[in-house]
Amino acid sequence: MVRDLAAPAWVDSVHHSLITRYIIQAGGFPDSYAPHFPPDANYYHIGYHSILATFYWLTNLDLPRAMLILGQVLNALTIFAVYTFTTTLTGKKNAALIAALITGVFTPMPAYYASWGRYTQLTGLLILPAGLVWAKLARETSSPGGRVRVIFLSTLTFSGLFLTHYRTAAFLGSLLLVYALVEILFPRLGNGESRLTVLKKFAFIFIPAGVLAAVLTSPWLIPTLSRLILPKSQAWSGETKTLFADFVPRYLTAKLGTSTLILAGSGLILAFLRKKRFALTLSIWILILFGLANIGVLGLPGQGFINNTSVEITLFIPISLLGGFLIQEIVDFMFAKLQRRWKKAARWGCGFLLVGAIAFGIPRVLTVLNPNTVFFHAADREAIAWIGENIPPDEIIALNPTGWGYGLSRGEDGGYWISPLTGNPTMPPPVLYGLEAETMLYVNQFVTAVQTTAQNPRELAQVLTGYGVKYIYLGRHGGILSPMLLKESERFKCLYENEGAWVFEVAGVP
Repeated sequence: MVRDLAAPAWVDSVHHSLITRYIIQAGGFPDSYAPHFPPDANYYHIGYHSILATFYWLTNLDLPRAMLILGQVLNALTIFAVYTFTTTLTGKKNAALIAALITGVFTPMPAYYASWGRYTQLTGLLILPAGLVWAKLARETSSPGGRVRVIFLSTLTFSGLFLTHYRTAAFLGSLLLVYALVEILFPRLGNGESRLTVLKKFAFIFIPAGVLAAVLTSPWLIPTLSRLILPKSQAWSGETKTLFADFVPRYLTAKLGTSTLILAGSGLILAFLRKKRFALTLSIWILILFGLANIGVLGLPGQGFINNTSVEITLFIPISLLGGFLIQEIVDFMFAKLQRRWKKAARWGCGFLLVGAIAFGIPRVLTVLNPNTVFFHAADREAIAWIGENIPPDEIIALNPTGWGYGLSRGEDGGYWISPLTGNPTMPPPVLYGLEAETMLYVNQFVTAVQTTAQNPRELAQVLTGYGVKYIYLGRHGGILSPMLLKESERFKCLYENEGAWVFEVAGVP
């Protein structure tokens, strides 16, 4: 799916690769990501970046290529996460195999993650089912040694997930809470345990595991809460929010997504009719997640920490589970009604249907990548390599700016990859500049000034000089700045031109 890409797509990929560049250069986590990022970026999803840095060292690939391949490896591994999630909740291995198939070749997510470079959330979702496994073991384990083992494994899982993706850690926390409540309020028949006994089982494992995880992650946890999550939550809370404002239906319905939604809905109805407790667990969990994503509508703080997009692109996990459950129930019912002499032929028939489903789904999931999120091309790679050889690494390079979201701007073409590949600062910089209010204001003022003077090279040169910028990069993707307009102006000197990629120097301002 990514074989023709010169670098990972979209905006997140840029700051993920730049943070990883810092780790690679330092041989570990550096004390600071300055000058490219504000101080609070030190606490940003370090789990994924450590994995990418290790993969880079092991493979000796260039960073964009390593990021592309590792992203697809992580994407493929989601079938195991979905299998684990499904077997843990349903206890049905065949249903889990079908659920893994649905995730692999039918649901638009997680394949579509490659369109965004959302590898941190993807990595977090690989960890999430492990926490559910430990919750099930906490419910079933009675021996002291077994409890210690579950506490140890839970501690590692909670710690790793927090360091990998904060939102996904909140997803797991919500899921474990719902799972425990369902187990407590609806005890299993025949085991003789009271609700208080079940409550103690969960409390005696997850309270110490949570405390130990907080201790292990305290070098990141405390600064993350005090300098990143809480300040941002206060800022988000002041914004006017509309219910499901950022919900995008096509993230669930693209390609074969509508079919998987119908399967999941039918599976949920059947699960409720069969009085399966996982139906209640999943329903309450999803309602809680969407409630947290829309909490600002009620005037409560915390709006934005979890958003509707982050929730709906996680739903492929319960969607696949419910679809797998439905198909397994249908197959079981069919085999129960068949005479013995027909069952072997029916198994062969199911096998052919399985192969046919895979052959039908693969071409569709391969084309789910959004071409509009790809702005780095081979010509950009060559031009940026020239920059690395000919422009000092401390020189700021201006890019074609455009709006992104959250009041931030991004580079519109392949020049946005200059910082990860050469170390040169860019304007606008990677979008993590929004973590610091002062930097955000400075960059946005620069972007506004460039957009205002884009059609007047003389005034544009004055703006760039005023911000200490001597160079401009314009890629073949295009944008508000015209290379032909700059080439015709005496205020700019063309240093590089090849296949639609340009590098200009500000020639001077009278």
